[in-house]
Amino acid sequence: MGNKKNKWILLATFVVLFLIVFTPLHRLSYFGVYRSAELEPNEILSIDEINDFMKVWSKFLISDASRLMGRTSLSQGNEIPSQVSRWVATQGWEAKRFFAVERRLRELVNISNLQNNLASNIQMQNKTSGGNLRAIIEMQEKTLAAAKYNQQELDIVVANLYQISQVLDGKAIMK
Repeated sequence: MGNKKNKWILLATFVVLFLIVFTPLHRLSYFGVYRSAELEPNEILSIDEINDFMKVWSKFLISDASRLMGRTSLSQGNEIPSQVSRWVATQGWEAKRFFAVERRLRELVNISNLQNNLASNIQMQNKTSGGNLRAIIEMQEKTLAAAKYNQQELDIVVANLYQISQVLDGKAIMK
């Protein structure tokens, strides 16, 4: 019985050692958490992923990688600098997914702010009779109707709007 137990322990040790040896160093600390797939347009962000993103985004903004990124606009098809891709990969993310999550969160923050402004303007219009205000409300309603978003994601962002917007703008750090 003792001999079989020792063999199982030895086998388990070899399996763990095999995994450690053949796993790239930058992925060892993120075993099972690595976010490698690109973000699909219809994919819904989870609360865990948003929280993970905000922690890494906070680190990114104070790192040298953010200075390397500069004003690169990913929406114009520019490539992510290789140093930035490596830095993001060491944090457990694929760079394209990381910046796609950032863009999506910024869009959701903007939609939430637009909804808040629209509600405020409607309240104000009920108290006054301004023609300019009506034009603003109509423009905001059209903009909101044209926006494409997932309500579940928007609900998550609305519930944490202040925190998310502060982290995205670099005014708060999340640990």
